[in-house]
Amino acid sequence: MLRGNAPDNVIWHLPDGGLNIWIEIPCRMHSDTFILEAKAVGLPLLNGAACYPIQNNEGYFRLRFSNYKEADLEK
Repeated sequence: MLRGNAPDNVIWHLPDGGLNIWIEIPCRMHSDTFILEAKAVGLPLLNGAACYPIQNNEGYFRLRFSNYKEADLEK
C-alpha cells in the first residue's frame, strides 16, 4: 500500500517482527503538524520522539497496523 500511495521522498522500514512500520518523511513539515493531519483522516501515527526522546527523531513516525484490516488501511 505504501509503495502505491506514498510520495517518492517518504521512506519506510518494514519490520522483521512486531506490529508497527517506521516511516520517515522529509523534515520540511513539523512532526506535530503531520501527526494532526494524519489523525484527522484516521491514520494512527506516533511521533518517533515518543520512542527515542534523547535522539532527534523529527520526521520519524511509527504506524501501527495491527488493529486494521487491509481495506481500512488502503483508505
